[in-house]
Amino acid sequence: MNKDKGSLSDSGRFRSALRDEIPKWVDQGLVGASQGEELAVRYRLGDLERESTRLLAAVIFTLGGLLLGGGLIAFVAANWERFPDAVKLLLLLGALAGFHGVGFTLWRRGAWKRLGASLILCGCLVFGANIGLVAQIFHVQSDWWRGCGAWAAGTLAVAWALTSIPVAVLALVISFVWFCGCLFEGGGIWFLYPPILCALFVPLALRAKSRALHGLTAGAFLLALPFLGGENGRSGVAILLAWVAAGFAAWAWGRRLGAVERFRNLGPAATVLGAVSLAAASYFWSFHEIWEEMGEAPRAFL
Repeated sequence: MNKDKGSLSDSGRFRSALRDEIPKWVDQGLVGASQGEELAVRYRLGDLERESTRLLAAVIFTLGGLLLGGGLIAFVAANWERFPDAVKLLLLLGALAGFHGVGFTLWRRGAWKRLGASLILCGCLVFGANIGLVAQIFHVQSDWWRGCGAWAAGTLAVAWALTSIPVAVLALVISFVWFCGCLFEGGGIWFLYPPILCALFVPLALRAKSRALHGLTAGAFLLALPFLGGENGRSGVAILLAWVAAGFAAWAWGRRLGAVERFRNLGPAATVLGAVSLAAASYFWSFHEIWEEMGEAPRAFL
Protein backbone atom coordinates (compact mmCIF):
# COMPACT_ATOMS: atom_id res chain seq x y z
CA MET A 1 0.00 0.00 0.00
CA ASN A 2 1.32 3.42 -0.95
CA LYS A 3 1.82 5.89 1.90
CA ASP A 4 -0.10 8.52 -0.02
CA LYS A 5 -3.13 6.29 -0.06
CA GLY A 6 -5.55 6.62 2.77
CA SER A 7 -5.25 9.61 4.98
CA LEU A 8 -5.86 7.27 7.90
CA SER A 9 -2.25 6.18 7.71
CA ASP A 10 -1.23 9.78 8.49
CA SER A 11 -3.68 10.11 11.38
CA GLY A 12 -2.15 10.06 14.83
CA ARG A 13 -5.45 8.96 16.35
CA PHE A 14 -5.74 6.00 14.01
CA ARG A 15 -2.14 4.96 14.59
CA SER A 16 -2.53 5.21 18.37
CA ALA A 17 -5.61 3.01 18.23
CA LEU A 18 -3.82 0.57 15.94
CA ARG A 19 -0.88 0.35 18.35
CA ASP A 20 -3.29 -0.67 21.12
CA GLU A 21 -5.15 -3.17 18.96
CA ILE A 22 -2.26 -5.10 17.41
CA PRO A 23 -1.30 -6.97 20.65
CA LYS A 24 -4.96 -7.99 21.08
CA TRP A 25 -5.12 -9.27 17.50
CA VAL A 26 -1.94 -11.28 18.03
CA ASP A 27 -3.31 -12.78 21.28
CA GLN A 28 -6.58 -13.69 19.58
CA GLY A 29 -4.79 -15.25 16.63
CA LEU A 30 -6.25 -12.84 14.10
CA VAL A 31 -2.75 -11.95 12.88
CA GLY A 32 0.62 -13.53 13.44
CA ALA A 33 3.44 -11.93 15.42
CA SER A 34 5.41 -11.25 12.24
CA GLN A 35 2.37 -9.61 10.65
CA GLY A 36 1.92 -7.45 13.74
CA GLU A 37 5.52 -6.30 13.45
CA GLU A 38 5.03 -5.54 9.77
CA LEU A 39 1.97 -3.41 10.60
CA ALA A 40 3.96 -1.57 13.26
CA VAL A 41 6.71 -0.81 10.75
CA ARG A 42 4.25 0.08 7.99
CA TYR A 43 2.40 2.64 10.12
CA ARG A 44 5.51 3.86 11.98
CA LEU A 45 3.99 3.07 15.37
CA GLY A 46 7.37 3.35 17.05
CA ASP A 47 7.50 7.06 16.16
CA LEU A 48 4.32 8.00 18.02
CA GLU A 49 6.01 8.98 21.27
CA ARG A 50 8.59 11.11 19.50
CA GLU A 51 5.91 12.79 17.38
CA SER A 52 3.85 13.70 20.45
CA THR A 53 6.97 15.20 22.03
CA ARG A 54 7.58 17.26 18.90
CA LEU A 55 3.99 18.53 18.99
CA LEU A 56 4.39 19.63 22.61
CA ALA A 57 7.67 21.35 21.72
CA ALA A 58 5.98 23.13 18.82
CA VAL A 59 3.22 24.44 21.11
CA ILE A 60 5.75 25.61 23.72
CA PHE A 61 7.95 27.32 21.12
CA THR A 62 4.93 29.03 19.53
CA LEU A 63 3.67 30.36 22.87
CA GLY A 64 7.18 31.45 23.74
CA GLY A 65 7.48 33.24 20.42
CA LEU A 66 4.22 35.09 20.99
CA LEU A 67 5.30 36.14 24.50
CA LEU A 68 8.75 37.21 23.29
CA GLY A 69 7.37 39.25 20.41
CA GLY A 70 4.71 40.83 22.61
CA GLY A 71 7.29 41.64 25.29
CA LEU A 72 9.58 43.35 22.81
CA ILE A 73 6.72 45.41 21.39
CA ALA A 74 5.65 46.42 24.91
CA PHE A 75 9.22 47.43 25.82
CA VAL A 76 9.61 49.61 22.74
CA ALA A 77 6.20 51.23 23.26
CA ALA A 78 6.93 51.96 26.93
CA ASN A 79 10.23 53.72 26.11
CA TRP A 80 9.19 55.20 22.78
CA GLU A 81 9.47 58.87 23.69
CA ARG A 82 12.98 58.48 25.12
CA PHE A 83 14.59 57.47 21.81
CA PRO A 84 15.53 59.83 18.93
CA ASP A 85 14.05 58.97 15.53
CA ALA A 86 17.26 57.42 14.19
CA VAL A 87 17.53 55.10 17.18
CA LYS A 88 13.86 54.18 16.82
CA LEU A 89 14.37 53.17 13.19
CA LEU A 90 17.53 51.21 13.95
CA LEU A 91 15.82 49.43 16.83
CA LEU A 92 12.73 48.53 14.80
CA LEU A 93 14.56 47.43 11.66
CA GLY A 94 17.21 45.60 13.68
CA ALA A 95 14.58 43.65 15.62
CA LEU A 96 12.76 42.75 12.40
CA ALA A 97 15.94 41.65 10.60
CA GLY A 98 17.26 39.87 13.68
CA PHE A 99 14.16 37.77 14.32
CA HIS A 100 13.73 36.80 10.67
CA GLY A 101 17.45 36.32 9.99
CA VAL A 102 18.18 34.16 13.03
CA GLY A 103 14.85 32.38 12.70
CA PHE A 104 15.40 31.49 9.06
CA THR A 105 18.95 30.30 9.78
CA LEU A 106 17.73 28.00 12.55
CA TRP A 107 14.73 26.91 10.48
CA ARG A 108 17.03 25.60 7.76
CA ARG A 109 18.75 23.38 10.33
CA GLY A 110 16.61 20.37 11.09
CA ALA A 111 17.50 20.19 14.79
CA TRP A 112 16.41 23.80 15.43
CA LYS A 113 13.58 24.07 12.96
CA ARG A 114 10.79 24.65 15.49
CA LEU A 115 12.77 27.29 17.38
CA GLY A 116 13.51 29.01 14.08
CA ALA A 117 9.82 28.97 13.14
CA SER A 118 8.93 30.52 16.50
CA LEU A 119 11.46 33.33 16.00
CA ILE A 120 10.03 33.97 12.54
CA LEU A 121 6.58 34.20 14.14
CA CYS A 122 8.05 36.83 16.48
CA GLY A 123 9.39 38.62 13.43
CA CYS A 124 5.91 38.73 11.92
CA LEU A 125 4.55 40.29 15.11
CA VAL A 126 7.37 42.84 15.09
CA PHE A 127 6.63 43.56 11.42
CA GLY A 128 3.07 44.56 12.33
CA ALA A 129 4.29 46.80 15.14
CA ASN A 130 6.86 48.35 12.81
CA ILE A 131 4.18 49.39 10.34
CA GLY A 132 2.39 51.46 12.96
CA LEU A 133 5.51 52.79 14.70
CA VAL A 134 7.35 53.82 11.52
CA ALA A 135 4.19 55.60 10.35
CA GLN A 136 4.17 57.42 13.69
CA ILE A 137 7.84 58.45 13.30
CA PHE A 138 7.22 60.02 9.90
CA HIS A 139 3.71 61.28 10.80
CA VAL A 140 2.00 59.23 8.09
CA GLN A 141 -1.77 59.56 8.36
CA SER A 142 -3.89 56.70 7.05
CA ASP A 143 -6.70 54.34 8.01
CA TRP A 144 -5.68 51.73 10.57
CA TRP A 145 -7.06 48.86 8.50
CA ARG A 146 -4.70 49.65 5.62
CA GLY A 147 -1.82 48.87 7.93
CA CYS A 148 -3.50 45.58 8.81
CA GLY A 149 -3.75 44.79 5.11
CA ALA A 150 -0.01 45.32 4.61
CA TRP A 151 0.71 43.31 7.76
CA ALA A 152 -1.47 40.43 6.60
CA ALA A 153 0.09 40.42 3.11
CA GLY A 154 3.65 40.29 4.45
CA THR A 155 2.80 37.64 7.02
CA LEU A 156 1.02 35.49 4.45
CA ALA A 157 4.06 35.69 2.15
CA VAL A 158 6.22 34.33 4.99
CA ALA A 159 3.67 31.58 5.68
CA TRP A 160 3.79 30.47 2.04
CA ALA A 161 7.59 30.60 1.94
CA LEU A 162 7.97 28.38 5.02
CA THR A 163 4.64 26.50 4.90
CA SER A 164 4.24 27.60 8.53
CA ILE A 165 0.82 26.98 10.06
CA PRO A 166 1.21 29.34 13.08
CA VAL A 167 2.28 32.17 10.78
CA ALA A 168 -0.58 31.36 8.40
CA VAL A 169 -3.10 31.46 11.27
CA LEU A 170 -1.70 34.84 12.32
CA ALA A 171 -2.08 36.09 8.74
CA LEU A 172 -5.66 34.77 8.65
CA VAL A 173 -6.63 36.60 11.85
CA ILE A 174 -5.03 39.85 10.68
CA SER A 175 -6.67 39.57 7.27
CA PHE A 176 -10.09 39.19 8.90
CA VAL A 177 -9.45 42.32 10.97
CA TRP A 178 -8.50 44.10 7.73
CA PHE A 179 -11.71 42.88 6.10
CA CYS A 180 -13.86 44.14 8.99
CA GLY A 181 -12.13 47.52 8.87
CA CYS A 182 -12.68 47.83 5.12
CA LEU A 183 -16.29 46.78 5.38
CA PHE A 184 -17.48 48.81 8.35
CA GLU A 185 -15.48 51.95 7.57
CA GLY A 186 -16.45 51.99 3.90
CA GLY A 187 -13.21 51.62 2.01
CA GLY A 188 -10.84 49.24 0.31
CA ILE A 189 -11.61 46.08 -1.61
CA TRP A 190 -13.59 44.27 1.09
CA PHE A 191 -15.71 42.46 -1.52
CA LEU A 192 -12.63 40.50 -2.63
CA TYR A 193 -12.07 38.90 0.78
CA PRO A 194 -13.93 35.59 0.15
CA PRO A 195 -12.01 35.00 -3.12
CA ILE A 196 -8.77 35.88 -1.30
CA LEU A 197 -9.53 33.21 1.30
CA CYS A 198 -10.23 30.63 -1.38
CA ALA A 199 -7.24 31.55 -3.54
CA LEU A 200 -4.53 32.06 -0.91
CA PHE A 201 -5.40 30.34 2.36
CA VAL A 202 -7.15 27.16 1.19
CA PRO A 203 -4.27 26.06 -1.11
CA LEU A 204 -1.82 26.68 1.74
CA ALA A 205 -3.92 24.52 4.07
CA LEU A 206 -4.00 21.77 1.44
CA ARG A 207 -0.27 22.08 0.85
CA ALA A 208 0.44 21.69 4.58
CA LYS A 209 -2.45 19.23 5.09
CA SER A 210 -3.45 21.31 8.11
CA ARG A 211 -6.90 20.65 9.50
CA ALA A 212 -6.58 23.66 11.84
CA LEU A 213 -5.84 26.17 9.09
CA HIS A 214 -8.43 24.67 6.77
CA GLY A 215 -11.13 24.77 9.45
CA LEU A 216 -10.30 28.35 10.45
CA THR A 217 -10.34 29.43 6.81
CA ALA A 218 -13.77 27.83 6.37
CA GLY A 219 -14.96 29.65 9.51
CA ALA A 220 -13.68 33.00 8.20
CA PHE A 221 -15.46 32.36 4.89
CA LEU A 222 -18.72 31.54 6.68
CA LEU A 223 -18.50 34.82 8.63
CA ALA A 224 -17.38 36.97 5.69
CA LEU A 225 -20.26 36.28 3.30
CA PRO A 226 -23.06 37.23 5.75
CA PHE A 227 -21.09 40.38 6.61
CA LEU A 228 -21.05 41.22 2.92
CA GLY A 229 -24.77 40.54 2.73
CA GLY A 230 -25.40 43.08 5.49
CA GLU A 231 -23.08 45.74 4.04
CA ASN A 232 -24.54 49.29 3.94
CA GLY A 233 -27.52 48.26 6.10
CA ARG A 234 -29.00 45.77 3.68
CA SER A 235 -32.01 43.72 4.73
CA GLY A 236 -32.03 40.61 6.87
CA VAL A 237 -33.04 38.64 3.78
CA ALA A 238 -29.78 39.57 2.04
CA ILE A 239 -27.83 38.46 5.10
CA LEU A 240 -29.67 35.14 5.24
CA LEU A 241 -29.20 34.51 1.52
CA ALA A 242 -25.45 35.11 1.90
CA TRP A 243 -25.45 32.93 5.02
CA VAL A 244 -27.12 30.06 3.16
CA ALA A 245 -24.80 30.44 0.17
CA ALA A 246 -21.74 30.36 2.42
CA GLY A 247 -23.01 27.33 4.34
CA PHE A 248 -23.82 25.39 1.19
CA ALA A 249 -20.47 26.27 -0.40
CA ALA A 250 -18.55 25.15 2.70
CA TRP A 251 -20.58 21.94 2.98
CA ALA A 252 -20.13 21.11 -0.72
CA TRP A 253 -16.40 21.85 -0.58
CA GLY A 254 -15.98 19.65 2.46
CA ARG A 255 -17.82 16.79 0.78
CA ARG A 256 -15.75 17.20 -2.37
CA LEU A 257 -12.52 17.28 -0.42
CA GLY A 258 -13.55 14.21 1.56
CA ALA A 259 -13.77 12.27 -1.70
CA VAL A 260 -10.08 12.95 -2.43
CA GLU A 261 -8.12 10.32 -0.57
CA ARG A 262 -5.02 12.34 0.27
CA PHE A 263 -7.12 15.23 1.69
CA ARG A 264 -9.84 13.17 3.32
CA ASN A 265 -8.98 14.30 6.84
CA LEU A 266 -9.43 17.97 5.84
CA GLY A 267 -13.00 17.60 4.58
CA PRO A 268 -14.97 17.05 7.82
CA ALA A 269 -14.25 20.51 9.30
CA ALA A 270 -15.71 22.36 6.30
CA THR A 271 -18.59 19.87 6.03
CA VAL A 272 -19.58 20.24 9.69
CA LEU A 273 -19.21 24.02 9.72
CA GLY A 274 -21.25 24.30 6.53
CA ALA A 275 -24.01 22.05 7.90
CA VAL A 276 -24.15 24.01 11.17
CA SER A 277 -24.31 27.26 9.21
CA LEU A 278 -27.18 25.97 7.08
CA ALA A 279 -29.05 24.75 10.16
CA ALA A 280 -28.63 28.13 11.90
CA ALA A 281 -29.74 30.01 8.79
CA SER A 282 -32.78 27.74 8.48
CA TYR A 283 -33.72 28.49 12.08
CA PHE A 284 -33.59 32.25 11.56
CA TRP A 285 -35.42 31.90 8.26
CA SER A 286 -38.39 30.48 10.17
CA PHE A 287 -39.04 33.85 11.85
CA HIS A 288 -42.26 35.53 10.77
CA GLU A 289 -40.57 38.93 10.37
CA ILE A 290 -38.20 37.52 7.75
CA TRP A 291 -41.08 36.21 5.66
CA GLU A 292 -42.84 39.55 5.89
CA GLU A 293 -39.67 41.29 4.71
CA MET A 294 -39.38 38.84 1.83
CA GLY A 295 -42.93 39.65 0.80
CA GLU A 296 -42.21 43.36 0.79
CA ALA A 297 -38.90 43.05 -1.04
CA PRO A 298 -40.38 42.73 -4.59
CA ARG A 299 -42.46 45.88 -4.05
CA ALA A 300 -39.31 47.89 -3.42
CA PHE A 301 -38.23 47.31 -7.00
CA LEU A 302 -41.57 48.32 -8.52
